[in-house]
Amino acid sequence: MYYEGKKMATEKDYYELLGVAKNASVDEIKKAYRKLAMQHHPDRNPGNKVAEEKFKEATEAYAVLSDAQKRQLYDQYGHSAFSQGGPGAGGFGRGGMNFDDIFGGMGGFDFDDIFSSIFGGKRSKRAETGPRPAKGRDIRADISLELGDILKPKKVKLKLKRDEECDVCHGTGSQSGGGSKTCPTCGGAGAVRTTQGFFTIQTTCPTCHGEGKIISNPCKTCRGSGMSEKDIEIMVRIPAGVQDGQMLLVNGEGNAGKNGGPRGDLYVKLNIRNNTHFERNADDLFAKLRISFPRAVFGGSMEVDTLEGKRKVNIPAGVQPGHRIQLQGEAIPNLDTGRRGNIYYEVVVDVPQNLPAKAKNMLKDYADITGDKL
Repeated sequence: MYYEGKKMATEKDYYELLGVAKNASVDEIKKAYRKLAMQHHPDRNPGNKVAEEKFKEATEAYAVLSDAQKRQLYDQYGHSAFSQGGPGAGGFGRGGMNFDDIFGGMGGFDFDDIFSSIFGGKRSKRAETGPRPAKGRDIRADISLELGDILKPKKVKLKLKRDEECDVCHGTGSQSGGGSKTCPTCGGAGAVRTTQGFFTIQTTCPTCHGEGKIISNPCKTCRGSGMSEKDIEIMVRIPAGVQDGQMLLVNGEGNAGKNGGPRGDLYVKLNIRNNTHFERNADDLFAKLRISFPRAVFGGSMEVDTLEGKRKVNIPAGVQPGHRIQLQGEAIPNLDTGRRGNIYYEVVVDVPQNLPAKAKNMLKDYADITGDKL
């Protein structure tokens, strides 16, 4: 199944939204977002629609620029990378974005508590106890295609191995299906908190490792993880006109999430093999067209190769070596518009090496007539 993403909420430049350079590091991007999020967070600006919109814009920008794969797609294609049918179709949303990771870099303080402790804002609606849903890990696969395969949209069956809910314990991690108990250390929260002045420091529970529960009778099949690797097949839609090395983002086809969390994403790298005599440059194709000396003199119609068979082109009389003959709309479709590029044939005049005597005499007569004494 191929998933296509929603249109972005804003067309503003993500780097400008965060106030960072296009070559900014991940740490610089995180720091810039953290500053904007604290400034415009709804908890600090109740009822302020402008602040709420700025918070959403900054969050949207961070979700893309903090992810190496999505940032690469954005840098290459802009917002169209996440639009309907674009190379990164599948969207991003908040996905697996972890606010504790974003704000944990400043002394490890808890994002929920910072607004209630310092700004007197509302507490987050996030659940206070129990293991938090976690997005599944992303996975990557490769698809190989021939140059002729990208002239039209194509569906490819892709075989993968990915984590799925264990069939034996149904994701509980327990052999008996219910053999788990609340972690006595964190009380099921998955984290422990300590207060230092104005700040509340939250760390992953050392006993349950963030799960909030302890499996007393681990499943032998998945060893208590609740997940097992399975072979699956999915259909991936390849847009026409893709480039060699391009990465497609297929949303929600990665590993299964934990505790009801969403699936990860699937990144598909496209390897386009060029087994033709054409050279590709963007949407155009280039090739040499070898013609005889008489053909160069008299011109006329002749057949040439394309990616879809033979076509006829007209050779102008007296054509010179290096002249380009254009065949419109027979090359590669543009990824955005679908309009096909052109094929350009560079004329190469073959010089015969073993001429019959009669032909040699005729050429000598020609040289005499034109004053080119041999």
